[in-house]
Amino acid sequence: MKTKTAVYSSMFCAGLLVGAVQLAYADTLITFQCDMTYQVQSGTFTNGVQTVQAKAFDPFLAGHPQIFQVQLTNNPAAANTNLYIGTYDDTISTNGSQLQWKYFVPNFPSSGYETTANNNDNRTTLLPAGSGQQSLFLPVEWFNDAGPSAGVVVAGNCTFQVDMAQQIQLGVFNPNTMTVEAIGQFVGWADSAAILTNDPTILRTNQFNLVTSNVYVGTFPNAGAAGSPGSVGEFKYRITGGLYESVSKLNGIAQNNENRFCFVLSNAQTLPIVLFSDAPYAPIGTNTFTFAVDMSVQTWNGTLAAGQQVYLQGDFNNWSSQLCTNNPSAANTNIYYATAIITNGYGATTQFKFLNGAGNYENNPVHTYPGNPSVLGGNQNRQFVMPNVSTSSLPLPVVRYSDLSSNTVLPVPTMVTFTVNMTNAVGTDSSVFNPSLDSVYLNGLDTTNSLGNYAFDAWTNSLIVTGPGGYTNALGNFQMQNNPLGSEIYTITVPIPAGYPLQLSYQYTFGNNSGLAIEALGVGTNHIRYIRSTGTCVLPQDTFGSMVQEPSLGNLAIGPKSGGNVPITWLGLPGVNLQTATSLTTGGWLDVSGTYGQSSANYPVGSSASYFRLIQPF
Repeated sequence: MKTKTAVYSSMFCAGLLVGAVQLAYADTLITFQCDMTYQVQSGTFTNGVQTVQAKAFDPFLAGHPQIFQVQLTNNPAAANTNLYIGTYDDTISTNGSQLQWKYFVPNFPSSGYETTANNNDNRTTLLPAGSGQQSLFLPVEWFNDAGPSAGVVVAGNCTFQVDMAQQIQLGVFNPNTMTVEAIGQFVGWADSAAILTNDPTILRTNQFNLVTSNVYVGTFPNAGAAGSPGSVGEFKYRITGGLYESVSKLNGIAQNNENRFCFVLSNAQTLPIVLFSDAPYAPIGTNTFTFAVDMSVQTWNGTLAAGQQVYLQGDFNNWSSQLCTNNPSAANTNIYYATAIITNGYGATTQFKFLNGAGNYENNPVHTYPGNPSVLGGNQNRQFVMPNVSTSSLPLPVVRYSDLSSNTVLPVPTMVTFTVNMTNAVGTDSSVFNPSLDSVYLNGLDTTNSLGNYAFDAWTNSLIVTGPGGYTNALGNFQMQNNPLGSEIYTITVPIPAGYPLQLSYQYTFGNNSGLAIEALGVGTNHIRYIRSTGTCVLPQDTFGSMVQEPSLGNLAIGPKSGGNVPITWLGLPGVNLQTATSLTTGGWLDVSGTYGQSSANYPVGSSASYFRLIQPF
């Protein structure tokens, strides 16, 4: 559960809860090698003037944030003066984890980042899984995967190996009637182009000390995506003509594709033996699972139109669409359900995802939903682990489509009133507000788009735009009124539709047909306020040029005792409520009745200490 918490006691004692987790980190000396020959020859890069960096990313966090960068240098006396090399001591990434990176040239055309041949994914490899400092010497790679012999395929042989023991036990692979293949960029994702055969000489001892010979092997030329040495090629194992494996996010996905990967090399290479779907040999469970997805936000904002369907897809049904249905008499009619009987090994993962009425997948959910079993965010697909039970009916926790919490948007249309004091207002261009000549506008808020497409307009400094009818007032719907008349206080009430974010980011502008003056320049300088009540909401008065940025919730405060009660106040939001506890170390937190979506309460004083916190469930 995601919470934003402030804790106080009735005796004005504040508590802070701190937890520490000890992680085992790798210590790997990683050597990057990037060849800029093509860019030098084409005149887009100059040695001695421009620089090259390797930037690494975390593939499992939203947005793939950068975790480190290293400067690469060339050797002017080397045989190849265009080869840039740099070594970084990575003590951040964990042993055996996936490393993703790209090469970067400041002020290079476009973003500065290279455009790789494998669908512009990040470059990818696995770090060594041992302990102590180790070395990883990456192959020479061409910036943009643009080698000097473009179009010439690099065809070093690559040996693929996959263990099918668990699939045989599950009954999804029959070695007498079925075949398994490697399929990927090296064969243009063509069916049946790389059939593997069983090698009975490879014996494997599983976790139950059973010895099997179920490894399937094949050797093929590896052209990758573009034939550039050092580029990354993506692939998967598949039961021919049928089931693709589902690769665990901890064992070799390429960015956003859930694929395996390997370097494209001129010389021969043998890939390690992996388990099909990363599923170890294990006892089998067959259970009935109920999937559930909350479509409230999509229903409110119109992206799930009336009559549209919701679908479930997963590796358990080979990613075919299964209809989900809601319960019209339920307390929340926006929750859609589907059931499936799934057979899998204990501890194996099942991947799945929901589709909206237009047939679009939900957007890369990463949130984890507690339950038994839990639903884990997978950076692209959702997943859960088969528990050590069988013949059971197991409900999965309700997930929110695309991880959009209903507690962050308006559940119902709301009239929101904005107020600004224009006394002594001066714009960023030094224009001085003249109430006799200038009008005042709310700038940046857009509620005029079609349902489901609410966004902020681009900031404008001109009232005049050309439209189908000629010249129009771009901010005409957002002109504020002088209230009270003759003062320098201006107000406007705007209808905000359901599904709109509770957070409002805006500015005030003033001027006339000659142009508009704005309050502030730069990223992060808007007014930030929150819609804290539904139906009607009056925001606190703003002052032009004083850019207030409210916290989403908090400011929990306790007043003096009065008549056996203490007043408690806070910044609240729809979906936020107050909780209390008598200890920070034992017992649990209890909801304070009547505080859901409120901002104050009178709490009866007791004989023992009471602690309070605000909670906003995901």
